[in-house]
Amino acid sequence: MEIIDYIFIICCVIGIFALLVLIIRPFIPKYMMLESKEINVKRGERIGALMGIIIGVFILFYINVNGYYDMIVDYLESLLYKSNI
Repeated sequence: MEIIDYIFIICCVIGIFALLVLIIRPFIPKYMMLESKEINVKRGERIGALMGIIIGVFILFYINVNGYYDMIVDYLESLLYKSNI
């Protein structure tokens, strides 16, 4: 495996953890969460958005470089043509 494959796996793991946080967060009571200053919340939002954009662009790049894009498009086309028959 090349280094780009390991980077892709790390990006996918980070993405899965981000989804888990989004799912679990509503179940945590407010009194258990730490208080944060508004400036820290804004900084965290910017950092999180930047990380999300970088990881998303890398995953799209990886899919395109390794030819998975064509495979996904072909699969979706086959699904569309099956439903029209």
